[in-house]
Amino acid sequence: MWGLGKPLTGFETLLGVNRCSFRTSLREQYTYTRYTMYEIKLSIVIVNYNAKYLLEQCLCSVQAAAAGMDVEMFVVDNHSADGSPAYIRERFPQITLIENEDNHGFAKAGNQAIRLCRGEYVLLLHPDTVIGEESLRTLCCFMDEHPEAGGTGVKMLDGNGVFLPESRRMFLKLNRFAWNVLPYRNAGRQHADILSEAFMFVRHEALDRVGGLDESFFRYGAEMDLSYRLAADGWRSHYQSE
Repeated sequence: MWGLGKPLTGFETLLGVNRCSFRTSLREQYTYTRYTMYEIKLSIVIVNYNAKYLLEQCLCSVQAAAAGMDVEMFVVDNHSADGSPAYIRERFPQITLIENEDNHGFAKAGNQAIRLCRGEYVLLLHPDTVIGEESLRTLCCFMDEHPEAGGTGVKMLDGNGVFLPESRRMFLKLNRFAWNVLPYRNAGRQHADILSEAFMFVRHEALDRVGGLDESFFRYGAEMDLSYRLAADGWRSHYQSE
């Protein structure tokens, strides 16, 4: 199983991955050729602020999931006061640590690492996340097989096993309000308009084309803005339900 939590609120669980069909297009054919531009398969970016012990659990799970894979990891620390940078340097010396002298917020700090990423895919991850050992391989395979996908989100449960509606959100349409805000109304669908900030698995090419995260968003809203720009550029955002 995978685990995922809201920022600094505890551990939550993330379940399964299905596959969905895709249409052949010029964009998809173009995307197939892009991997030669990237040096490795996956870059993982975690923005941390005073979450030292939750971050430790996150990094341990990510290292287990990334074993044998071509992966690099970044932690951007937003001037934590809990000793996070020193702890990361000592406990995880192989991880690239970026230390900020003040709190830059999620989007600006995320972009600091994204600009250094060499992976075909970029996973933006919250520091209170625990993932399963097959999660990264499964999602890389899914994205390989769906070149129209700009990114994918996943089903998330809280620490009590309760479904988190932010796992899959749709842009609000006033003429179909209930359809878009009730999470189980179309539970079998494999599409989501908005990727969750807590776990965003994004194609690097798509990030480059839309310009990364909008740094005018300090904390909340960056994921909605990014999801909107991905859609406007022609990319699909997928949702892994089971």
